Amino acid sequence: GMVQVTSQADEDLSAELSLLRRRLARSEAARAQAEALLEDKSRVLAQVNEDLRANKELLKAELGRKTRQLLDAQRVAGFGTMIWDVEASRGELSRHCQTLLGLTGATEIDSWKPILDRVVPEDRDRIIDWYDKLTRNAKAADGVCPHASSCHAGIGVEIACNSCPSL
Repeated sequence: GMVQVTSQADEDLSAELSLLRRRLARSEAARAQAEALLEDKSRVLAQVNEDLRANKELLKAELGRKTRQLLDAQRVAGFGTMIWDVEASRGELSRHCQTLLGLTGATEIDSWKPILDRVVPEDRDRIIDWYDKLTRNAKAADGVCPHASSCHAGIGVEIACNSCPSL
């Protein structure tokens, strides 16, 4: 009796051990497969990051070239631009706009006063009305950028907000 019980227990333990070994082998195979997949995805991600970095550098270089072309064209045409950010209440002046206004070195302004001080008196009220209308429209539009452009006395003025995709 006792030998038979021990023999049955040994067989049960042996069967359970065999089952555990098969499960362990499947788990190890799944882990190895998951690690291989993770390595593959990591390599792909690293390549995508490198491609994005290279593309960013190309875009920065292209933007620099286009900016230089724009500045050169503005200088030749006697034209300058200012982008006014409605939300931040500040303007960014192109290099030639600075020259036209006598504001050399002032790349940003936080008031229209330097502009209005340099505009001929007969245009001053028109520019004030135009700006007031655009800023009222921007505030009434619930965050929708008014993005408008105009030209006054050789200075192109673009009114936008900092959430505008063109800025």
